[in-house]
Amino acid sequence: MNIDDELKNLASEAHELPSRMNIDRIRKTAKRRKTIHTLIVTGRSLLAFICVSFLSLFIGVNTSASFARAASDLPLIGGLSEAMVLRQEIRDSIRHNKDIEDAVTAGDFVEVSMSDAGNKKLFTYKIDSYLADEASLAFFSILETDLKLAADGFSCENIRITDLKNNEIIYRSQNAECFNKCGIASFCQLYWDRPATDFALDFDLLDPNLYPDNGLCTSEKDRRVDSYHFEFRNVQITPSERVELDRAFTFKDHDIRFTHMLISETATKVFVRFPNDAGFKVSGLDFYITDENGEVISDPRQHNSYSGNNSYKACQAADGSMCYILPSIHYKDTKHIQIHIVSISCRTYDTRLLEVYPADKTAIFDGRKLPIEVYDSSYSYRDFGLKLQPMFYNPENSLLFLIPKEEDMPAFNSFYSELDGGTCTYDLEYPTITKGGKEYIVIQCQGQFHANNPKNLTTCYRFASSEDFENHRLYQRMEVDL
Repeated sequence: MNIDDELKNLASEAHELPSRMNIDRIRKTAKRRKTIHTLIVTGRSLLAFICVSFLSLFIGVNTSASFARAASDLPLIGGLSEAMVLRQEIRDSIRHNKDIEDAVTAGDFVEVSMSDAGNKKLFTYKIDSYLADEASLAFFSILETDLKLAADGFSCENIRITDLKNNEIIYRSQNAECFNKCGIASFCQLYWDRPATDFALDFDLLDPNLYPDNGLCTSEKDRRVDSYHFEFRNVQITPSERVELDRAFTFKDHDIRFTHMLISETATKVFVRFPNDAGFKVSGLDFYITDENGEVISDPRQHNSYSGNNSYKACQAADGSMCYILPSIHYKDTKHIQIHIVSISCRTYDTRLLEVYPADKTAIFDGRKLPIEVYDSSYSYRDFGLKLQPMFYNPENSLLFLIPKEEDMPAFNSFYSELDGGTCTYDLEYPTITKGGKEYIVIQCQGQFHANNPKNLTTCYRFASSEDFENHRLYQRMEVDL
């Protein structure tokens, strides 16, 4: 190729170069615009998804207590969900009742919309969600009213649960379940001996401002605002795990036997059988549970919803044993536990009671009938040269007995009641005087025994020689495989 041909080729390539450069620029521009369009479409879809999710979360946490409790424990969005809760009652449900947070988080609470306005239509009681297992019926509820109240603190009392299949009452309690404030969700837990799939829940709502002692009413019936009734059908009972224990320890020559425990999602029930000894009474048993590593996983002293000397809840089971209710260990990842018993509160008393019959002016001790003297409320210890006891400074509406003292009589110091299988009200040792060369025990009944009431003359008063309740420190440990 000569020089002229090379110049022509170079000229031709130079002529075509701008066109190729334009094509490449157009292609790059089109690709960039397509990328931007894709990002815009994706961003709009993501924004729409976030908005829908945000709205769903907002509606959920402000509608259901159980949904809000579950959402509050989720990673990343837990704090957001709590911040989104506008209803104060849902906030309170999240903040309180930590004992059942695992069951709520697991989604086992059944969401419902149950309400009853009662007969007077002044207060509406709503049940938000519930969980029924072998240990208890647990539910969130709200009390609502349009009335302007001077004070809150209404309570539900006379609570009954009735099995609708046989009309048998399977739970009854006079203890109050209180609402701190109307419109705020409250958590209620009723510990039944056995569950039912179809049952009715009944209770009375009582006014906190009306009490018999303030002159505004004369009985509990006058305090009753309204009565409520709910029916639950085809309830799924969440199964529990029964663990046989059959372990015992000896205290003061008495066997205290742990028979078994029931582990449910909402509670851990430990059943203890005390000796059938009328002269030995246990008022409290303090214990806690650890896992195989020694970490405390259930401590009734940390169970804020319970009250009492040892901060646990105890009730008598259907078989006569005592049932102690602790925070649930259902969700604890352990196959072996240790039950640590740290103290016992008990008293002993002489089972030989002194029975006094004012109407007959007689007393019976160890099968022997003794003549006694009976005085009304116009008499006191001072009339017999004795110093007044602190509990008898106001002897109004009391009875005073002079009882001949026998050589084999113990030092009587307690009023004995047959309620709850036999209980003693510890006073002080009743004093003695000498009259006509004979020694007498002087007993003045406390104010609740009204001498002016004719029925009291036919009443039998019983007295015992008893120790005061005393808390004894001890340490017993039980190894239990689950």
